[in-house]
Amino acid sequence: MGRVEFAGEFEIDANYIWIALSDFSKVEQILFQVSATELLSERDHGVGAERVCTRYDGYTSRERVVEWDETGYSFRIDIVGGNMPFDKASCRVKVTPHAEDDERSFVSGDFEYVMKWGPVGHLLDRWYVRSTLEHVFELYLAGIEYHLKTGKNTPKDFTIEMAKNVD
Repeated sequence: MGRVEFAGEFEIDANYIWIALSDFSKVEQILFQVSATELLSERDHGVGAERVCTRYDGYTSRERVVEWDETGYSFRIDIVGGNMPFDKASCRVKVTPHAEDDERSFVSGDFEYVMKWGPVGHLLDRWYVRSTLEHVFELYLAGIEYHLKTGKNTPKDFTIEMAKNVD
């Protein structure tokens, strides 16, 4: 099983970040790779919310919320379908307020996955997938900041520098 952890500190109130991340129907606002999100459930948040994310490169993932903690600002989603290269995948995200400053917070999480294709998938993970996922989650964190500070969706060609240049 592969695992990628991510964490970032923000000069943004935790509640504001939680509001953006907890809307399961609008991940394309933050994650540059996603061109569209189709909500499959009546709910846009909480356990049982389900969506299909379509990426610019043609990959899709069907995702379902399986854990939700409104007061602890955390959730876990499972990828339950689509054409991604994983037999199984799960992503956990947590927003934590800074202990001494209401205007600062942390976002952390992990992505656990099992590759398709047996030994070939294992090699692909070692040579490409893991480092790509690490970069994607760096961009996810930068996308949170970019979206919340500009009110704009992250563009398809989004870079970390774009987030750094936002005041």
